[in-house]
Amino acid sequence: YLLWAETPSLVVSQRTSWRVPIYIGLVGVGRVGPLGIIDVDVETGEIQNITPQLVEEMKQRVKNYLAGQTSAAATHS
Repeated sequence: YLLWAETPSLVVSQRTSWRVPIYIGLVGVGRVGPLGIIDVDVETGEIQNITPQLVEEMKQRVKNYLAGQTSAAATHS
């Protein structure tokens, strides 16, 4: 439901970038778990490592987290 970034770290290489951990959170639950890491070019602001495969992996993690939250809510009812 909610995605947010945690504190980035600076990665100095051929293309210096900010490495940003991305998490999912749910209202009333808080942070649920990590989705992945995104690198952002410090000069251009371009996202460097987003591939269709990475996007699909993140979507699957969201589905898995949501399924786990639904199961936990049903158990506590």
